[in-house]
Amino acid sequence: MLLAFAACTTFETEAPLAVVDATSPTITISNAGDTGFTATIAAAEGTGFYSYAIFAGEANEGINATNLMKNKLGGLYSGVVDYSQKASTTVEAKDLTRNTTYTVYAIAASEQGTIGEVVYKSVTTSD
Repeated sequence: MLLAFAACTTFETEAPLAVVDATSPTITISNAGDTGFTATIAAAEGTGFYSYAIFAGEANEGINATNLMKNKLGGLYSGVVDYSQKASTTVEAKDLTRNTTYTVYAIAASEQGTIGEVVYKSVTTSD
């Protein structure tokens, strides 16, 4: 009876995957008027998904990035967008209150799922 065993005695070191940081989207505000404005959220190449939310009120720097990314904050307008389907999103905020400040928040996640930083812009409707 002959038994043979083979075993690997040398192991190669695997190269770690490079973590790609998410590039924050840009927010452009246009057509601000008495009761509305247009917000365009544009994500950068390498983005997997990006999300946005629009709230009445001054900017809140304490917005939770994960909840914004998962669209769990609500808002007057909000959404999560697959960058491979749509590189930018335009939201026409309508029927808003005059002389009120609104803040648009946006965030992106890289194709690997790394969540970036929250960016925001505020706009005040005229009276």
